Amino acid sequence: MSDLKKPSNCVGKSNAIVGRPPTDLIKLAEELIEWSYTPQALNLIGFSSPRKFTVTRLADYAVKDEAFSDALRLAKENISLNRFNASCAKLMPEVYYNRCEAMYDPLYNAFSKEEKRYESELRKKEESSKQSTYNIMVPHDLAIGANISAEAVSKEHPSSAQ
Repeated sequence: MSDLKKPSNCVGKSNAIVGRPPTDLIKLAEELIEWSYTPQALNLIGFSSPRKFTVTRLADYAVKDEAFSDALRLAKENISLNRFNASCAKLMPEVYYNRCEAMYDPLYNAFSKEEKRYESELRKKEESSKQSTYNIMVPHDLAIGANISAEAVSKEHPSSAQ
């Protein structure tokens, strides 16, 4: 009676699941950790691309599975060490290491965020302490004999000073 058609990849049973097959996250986590100890492990794309999936899927798996999340954190730390060693050995330009350090090193990431927050607060304080200069222009005939000093001008709106 329904005009809906069964997807072409669903052969046989009516309760067949459509989509990609489930991933064995335990096995993938083990592979990720093992791979991360190799000196060639310099970014996560180096793990995901040969396995024919996007690197963003690693974060999706980490949300779904706590053990995979732990494996991903350990892999990132290992990658951080690999990148540091490659930079020290002049195999990787230092700028590449520095640019991504916060992504792979959680302690540096926390430090970097706190440092940026501190600098932002200093800039806010500096900006708020700056005084504004106002130039008041009046027609010449009104200015004759006027003796107004800058200190005497109130910052309040004229209608509020009553």
